[in-house]
Amino acid sequence: MRFKNLSCFFFFIFILLFTQDLSAQRKEPIPFKERLWYGGGITGLGFSSSFNISLLQAGVSPMAGYKITERWSVGPRASLIWSYYRARRFDETVASAGPISWSVAGFTRLRIIPQIFAQLEYEYQKEAYGTFDGNDILIQRWDRDNYYIGGGYHDSAGLWGYEIVLLYNMNPNILVNQNPLDIRIGVTYKF
Repeated sequence: MRFKNLSCFFFFIFILLFTQDLSAQRKEPIPFKERLWYGGGITGLGFSSSFNISLLQAGVSPMAGYKITERWSVGPRASLIWSYYRARRFDETVASAGPISWSVAGFTRLRIIPQIFAQLEYEYQKEAYGTFDGNDILIQRWDRDNYYIGGGYHDSAGLWGYEIVLLYNMNPNILVNQNPLDIRIGVTYKF
């Protein structure tokens, strides 16, 4: 299953790379600094509660891109998510834990039209997940490989802009019943 997902991921990268119109390059080279763009957003923001345990999450997700052409970008993305678990024990005292999950990723984007883009992304994630056994909050950690495919909408007013991205994770975590859809909202600079 893992090999199949990896094969699909590289197949889509191949399609993006070789369908890109590279003939529209400028005659004079563009300096490296002018090809860079930046972005980021709030990740994992939410609150949930079930039985005797509640969860509050918040995180940040910065990214940087390099424009290979005017339509095609590649770059890294990182994510840091803080989770706060709180539960009431049988003796009415409170247990709490605040684990941190993090990830690093590489992405490629292709602008289909100025506001719409397609995106592929590979992410290595160190995920922390809490469970409550009635006495204490137990933190489990997983190393995960996520393969995302999807797209987004981008709009800007000058150098600053915003984006809404919808990605499908081809390798969701079935142990915690993770939703394979990932919705991201963020800001960009020079995209």
